[in-house]
Amino acid sequence: MKLPISLLLSLLLLALTAQAENAVDPSEVYSVARSAYEQAEFDRAVRNMELAVSQAPGNPEFQLWLGRSYGRLAEQSPWYKALGLAKKTRQAFEKAVELQPNYLDALEDLISYYRAAPGIVGGSEEKAEMLQKRVDELLASNGR
Repeated sequence: MKLPISLLLSLLLLALTAQAENAVDPSEVYSVARSAYEQAEFDRAVRNMELAVSQAPGNPEFQLWLGRSYGRLAEQSPWYKALGLAKKTRQAFEKAVELQPNYLDALEDLISYYRAAPGIVGGSEEKAEMLQKRVDELLASNGR
């Protein structure tokens, strides 16, 4: 069975792309994503943060900035897209806190999310208050 040359080329390109994505240095992708975020290119920031997180899923800072990128993209999106992005925002913030329970930036962003988001996407004043107590205890134990 002979495959058309165009199909062979497509398969080769797909394989090379997958290989290149697997060889990417997550910290370089993270830098590109942060730059996109600072330039308010949130769609590009999300794509690059997702790639960085896929390469280094245990990095809480990557998770935090993925959540921030999702959140800013949600702010610019129509409501039907924003709902899904809001849930992803919360999940990324929660993952950052799960990975590093005393990560103050992630805790504060998660508190803000819980306070601002409607219940349909996981907002909860009760959860926010519980986390705020935890942050207050952390700050007190550090003498702040």
